[in-house]
Amino acid sequence: MSKIDRIPDAWPAQMSDVLASRYCDLSLSQFLAMVKKGQLPPGRKIGGTRLVRWHRRRLDEALNDMHGLDDPEDPDEQENEWLLRVRGITKPPRKRP
Repeated sequence: MSKIDRIPDAWPAQMSDVLASRYCDLSLSQFLAMVKKGQLPPGRKIGGTRLVRWHRRRLDEALNDMHGLDDPEDPDEQENEWLLRVRGITKPPRKRP
């Protein structure tokens, strides 16, 4: 098992199609099909090369949308809430407008 499989914070900010598909827990063909359908964001060519990369934040936004999750005001807050729950620390729920 590589570090990237074990450490959640080890995912790079930009990823190849293979790594982005792993990040989304999809096969490469499923990932590319979802990109083609517009369900996941397209990659971008980086630095005038033919290399196409996906940004982790854009993937997170698309996945959050698919699961009906709101974007938190603080990008770290959602992860922090999860970590608190894992540790058994309860926090009052946020009021939604």
